[in-house]
Amino acid sequence: MRTVILLMVLICSAASAAEVYRWVDESGQVHYSDTPREGAELVILQKAQGFKAPQISSRPGGGSDGSTGEEEAPAQQGYSRLAITSPAQEEVFWNIEGVLEVTVEMTPRLRRGDRLRLIYDGQPLEGLRFSRGKIRMTDVYRGVHTLVAEVVDSNGRSLARTDVRTFMVQQTSIANPKNPVLNRPPRPAPRTP
Repeated sequence: MRTVILLMVLICSAASAAEVYRWVDESGQVHYSDTPREGAELVILQKAQGFKAPQISSRPGGGSDGSTGEEEAPAQQGYSRLAITSPAQEEVFWNIEGVLEVTVEMTPRLRRGDRLRLIYDGQPLEGLRFSRGKIRMTDVYRGVHTLVAEVVDSNGRSLARTDVRTFMVQQTSIANPKNPVLNRPPRPAPRTP
């Protein structure tokens, strides 16, 4: 135990000294030191792992990929909340026949001149109809997909943006109909009032 503590102290002090020497004595015990001695070998230490905090962007939505960890829009832009409530993060859909209903909540409601845009698998979708918090997407097929909701003004400038939402679409396999993993029965559709 004493050797382990000594070793830790030496390695910690070696980080500031930048050179550490290792040798084995006559009894086979390993020693470390910051001073060279006959028969000692120089130990190359890896640079200590560090962390640099990401810079905070003053632009809504943060970096170019929008992954700020924030799901709500800044209040100074006029939208205090913007969130995708459906699909849920990492939700799996079965046999949806290419149609997905996306639910978006925002506070306050969409202002005149602003529009809601979805970014599906990194590509902005234009011309989708946003009605009562819902958007119906088509051509959503088997695979892992990403989705981002964004409010843009009349000039196309981003005013608010959600985190990236990942979801999966599965399809029953015709090639292997007896496989229980591939052919789990579809979940019943949620009832809407």
